Amino acid sequence: MASRKQERRVHRRWELTCPIAVLDAKGKVLFKTRAVNVSDGGAYCTLGVDNLASGSLPQRVGIRLSVPRSTRDSFMFEEFQGAARVTRTEPLIDATRAGMALQFLQPLNLDLNA
Repeated sequence: MASRKQERRVHRRWELTCPIAVLDAKGKVLFKTRAVNVSDGGAYCTLGVDNLASGSLPQRVGIRLSVPRSTRDSFMFEEFQGAARVTRTEPLIDATRAGMALQFLQPLNLDLNA
């Protein structure tokens, strides 16, 4: 019988695609991309490998995350800001794309349970 890897995540992960801007220490946008899943504790993004090619991606970055919200009559994005640690980057099947995992330094209250 195969053993299951113990889940270490504290926050529930939601498969939700939303815009995210990755910022340097001075608040300048390094690049914009999309998170493909998010939680109050972090996000996983896909990005072009050219954003990683220079090797200049810092371990700690700022983020601006836009979470989609909708009601019966409207659609909007709610913006959240914070700091994150880049926990890993990895190549994806498409050689032009990479994945990047971010852990927020302080959990965000994204209110995704609704």
